[in-house]
Amino acid sequence: MSKLILTLKRVIRNPVHLDLLSQDKLVGKKTTEISNAEVWEGNRRVRLKTLFNVEGNTSGNPNEVTLEIVGDLSKTRRIGFGMTAGTVHVKGAGGIYIGESMKGGTLLVEGDAGSWLGSNMKGGTIQVSGNTGDFVGAASRGTTRGMVGGSITIKGNAGSETGAWMHSGAIRISGNSEMFP
Repeated sequence: MSKLILTLKRVIRNPVHLDLLSQDKLVGKKTTEISNAEVWEGNRRVRLKTLFNVEGNTSGNPNEVTLEIVGDLSKTRRIGFGMTAGTVHVKGAGGIYIGESMKGGTLLVEGDAGSWLGSNMKGGTIQVSGNTGDFVGAASRGTTRGMVGGSITIKGNAGSETGAWMHSGAIRISGNSEMFP
């Protein structure tokens, strides 16, 4: 088992697209290569090392890699996008589109998550210890198929239209859901 830890260095003020944060895109890369990868912060590209301290390694196959992201990530987007294996562990609040188009693996959020959690999800497991926003497991704008497999567990409350256009899979909410689940 190998582990890559990203610890947030500063407060994020503009939306940051972190769709590269999944095992499928990181396995086998060196820490320096990951640190120098570029992501969008607002309307400009920045290196990942300007946002996070990066330590650990990603050797082995994707099923044996754990990606741990620490800090308030409520302004981020697309963590775990399209992931197929391994574990992504967010220690803090997560942003929107977490686990979008996820096909496998496990995504854990220790805190709240934003809207569109698990949208277009095909497989895998997402667990959120806090609350979530709207459209959990729903179809992305312009599509007619939401979640078609996998499992989402929310320990807190969920927003509106949870499971909109969902075809299969399971969403469990321990708290309350807003309108139109």
